[in-house]
Amino acid sequence: MPYSFRRPSLRRMAKIVDLASVGAAFLTALVISSRSFTWPSVEELLLSRIKLLNLLILLAYLAFCLLVFSSHGFYSHRRSLRWGERIGRIVSAVVIIVTPIVLLREPLYLSFANDPFVFIFGFVCFYVLASGHELSRTLLYFSRLHGKYLRNVVVVGEGQRAARLSAQIEEQTGLHYRVLRVITIKETEA
Repeated sequence: MPYSFRRPSLRRMAKIVDLASVGAAFLTALVISSRSFTWPSVEELLLSRIKLLNLLILLAYLAFCLLVFSSHGFYSHRRSLRWGERIGRIVSAVVIIVTPIVLLREPLYLSFANDPFVFIFGFVCFYVLASGHELSRTLLYFSRLHGKYLRNVVVVGEGQRAARLSAQIEEQTGLHYRVLRVITIKETEA
């Protein structure tokens, strides 16, 4: 999700979407690496047993993913980052979240985590996260062009200079600023 969410509800939604993206990448990699392209029936799903330990491991892994995403600045203001830097952060985050699967597949007997699964999971996870983040940045950019989610600015200056500066800020919509007020300072004569 975009790097400039300031509202807590939007930030929570971005976190949920990112975790859902990791879950979708995990399931996609699981299906592709198992070479079983048929979905189980409802009966098979209801008869399958899920161990409590596996559920706890999954929840811990998702919490770890959320921690990695937050530490890589996925939910903070990063408007000035270039495309390559944004992609680099996503690659770094994906490498870090794939590493525990590689390291713990033997001690925890993760039979599904073979080499094709790890490669597919990393690739799909990167693709889904990168495309989601870039799409949300584009949508945020276009919404700002239409006057939504602008940053508020107060211009402090002297008479005409302050008025000209505020007019320039208002004219340049690419800056994504809204001038709330112009405060003029009168020079004190000594």
